[in-house]
Amino acid sequence: MREKEILELLSNELADRMSESKEKIQEEYNKDKEKYISDFLNSMDSLLKKSKLKQEKNSTVYSESMEKIENLGEIKYIWINCMRVSVETESYKYVIKAYDSSLYNDKNEVEEIYVSEYQRTLIEKDKKYIEKLVMEKVIRAKQYEVRDLQKWYEWNTYMKQMPREIKEGIEKIKELKSYKEVKKERKVKIYYGEMLEIPEREYEL
Repeated sequence: MREKEILELLSNELADRMSESKEKIQEEYNKDKEKYISDFLNSMDSLLKKSKLKQEKNSTVYSESMEKIENLGEIKYIWINCMRVSVETESYKYVIKAYDSSLYNDKNEVEEIYVSEYQRTLIEKDKKYIEKLVMEKVIRAKQYEVRDLQKWYEWNTYMKQMPREIKEGIEKIKELKSYKEVKKERKVKIYYGEMLEIPEREYEL
């Protein structure tokens, strides 16, 4: 059975479960929100420290192919990438990248990883629910169909949505010592979404 047909067949159950999941996300976040915000800010702090080091490196640096790599300039963009591939690999990680004015220049970018641990725990519970649902409701369901539906659910309920600690943590980035010390333009833009796509959200520091 094709994915669209399964989605249509289970639409009511999935809608109800999605509402429940969003409530549980908020409940889990509220239990220890300061810790989760701190976890995100630690990743951001590491990114900014790496950026400062790359800004201070000698400008005469070459890649293995002897292509010149310039120093990282003043930070202009920070992109928080909700990676669709992280659903495929079940790592559920966000990649945070810092860029100077040459956005998308892979030679200059600096990156750090962030994982929302409480969301990962909830994802595992939802995976079990969806597997049970598909096996009970879909005739002759295949395992790949179960996984396809799980991935759809994980992406739309979790990874595509900005985690609450990131949303609230963005407001505190300016307080970081590393942010004050790194070279940056007067206004730094923060994008949230998939790389090379229109951002889901945009902020300015």
